[in-house]
Amino acid sequence: MHKSEFKSALSGLSDNIPVWFMRQAGRYLPSYMKVRRNKSIKEICANPDLISQISYSPVEDIGVDASIIFYDITLPFEAMGFNLDFMEKVGPVITPKTNSRIGHNYDPDKDKYALEPGIRLFKERHPDTFLYGFVGGPITLASYIIAGSSDRDLEKTIHFMMKEESRFSELMDRILEMIITISKKQINAGAGAIQIFDSWAGSLPYGLFDLYLNKYLQPLSSEISKYAFNVYFSTRTGSYAKELSKTEFDFLSMDSRSLLSYIHSTCKFEKGMQGNLDPVYTTLSPEVALSETRRILDDAKLIDRYVFNLGHGVLPTSNVECLKEIVKMVHTYGK
Repeated sequence: MHKSEFKSALSGLSDNIPVWFMRQAGRYLPSYMKVRRNKSIKEICANPDLISQISYSPVEDIGVDASIIFYDITLPFEAMGFNLDFMEKVGPVITPKTNSRIGHNYDPDKDKYALEPGIRLFKERHPDTFLYGFVGGPITLASYIIAGSSDRDLEKTIHFMMKEESRFSELMDRILEMIITISKKQINAGAGAIQIFDSWAGSLPYGLFDLYLNKYLQPLSSEISKYAFNVYFSTRTGSYAKELSKTEFDFLSMDSRSLLSYIHSTCKFEKGMQGNLDPVYTTLSPEVALSETRRILDDAKLIDRYVFNLGHGVLPTSNVECLKEIVKMVHTYGK
């Protein structure tokens, strides 16, 4: 799909349904694993050529309609006063460089990674392909810093919120500023939209989620919507759809626990929808995956702004052929 048609679909002006997959440039692809045999995540993300190459590979290998720039949401932490290591089977591990547990403001001059050059090189090489930029969501990023690694249920994060209210507020202000700065940098470099990955937001209990939305998500959505199409992704937030409808995000990307038509109606039909095939289906037979894909497409049939995607990221065990078949079905489905 040409990027102009992809843009039309985002605006609800196309009968064709676009499809791409979160975490689509990753460990399930042989082309990616070939690069990873000799390079770390940090080395790849410091190299514009490799960023561009890996970002485009899913378009070539499985036929998706858009790329998302290859990067990691935790990399900017190094420019905020933290050490960052990627550990096998653990993921990002974050430790403060000084006695300050919450670091300092994001310093672009200390960001050594090649996000912007990678985007510019991608656009130069693939001018007809739509490209997403991306950033982490505020509470998800904060949770990595507070817990020192993944805190999916936000147990440590919520404890810090309650016990260290002023320090938590200071950390969140710094993170919000960083997210906006990096989003603008990606848009200026040529990204056509920004996706905010706030994977653990749904672990917040209602009272804290409402506070979080009003204090952080609303200002973030208001600011970022000034510059580009944007997508807010979170998990376990289907019951918070009414609250999310108050934000200015253009699209909501929902996990597989949500019925998209219900979320759309709860948002008074004002939000674009993205999702939401459970990634586990991509590890099964194409027949099983296609049956669930069709159910989702049928449910989303009356949503005017809709992008087919997964309910979370592609898995290392995802089947390439299964993903190809899903893409073909979406392309032939139509509205």
